[in-house]
Amino acid sequence: MVQYLRTLAGKISVSILLFSVLQSAALAWGYSGSSTISKISVDTSDGYIYVYGAIAWQNPDGCPSSAVVVIPMTGNYKDAEAAVLTAYATGSSIQFSVNGCAYVPGGSNAPLVTLATLGG
Repeated sequence: MVQYLRTLAGKISVSILLFSVLQSAALAWGYSGSSTISKISVDTSDGYIYVYGAIAWQNPDGCPSSAVVVIPMTGNYKDAEAAVLTAYATGSSIQFSVNGCAYVPGGSNAPLVTLATLGG
């Protein structure tokens, strides 16, 4: 019986931990809303692409700036970069999945992009 209770307690602890992780992850990301792009800035020294919307981006993480979203030039960023350039060149709307905040030159922080979707 004691062994059973220890096993059950371990399973409950793991379940609570997993729920806590999933809950915090669900609260930490969201969508930028959809907009056309007014300006793109590429900073190769810092490794970021800054995308300014025609209207302020939605900011689910409460970053200080909503005027811009930040795409890190790591991993598969070229897919997001291609979507951004296509949206800008064609005047199409774009939407981003964002998670967290990243530094923007000038001393602010803005939403960090994890996914770009054309036509958002």
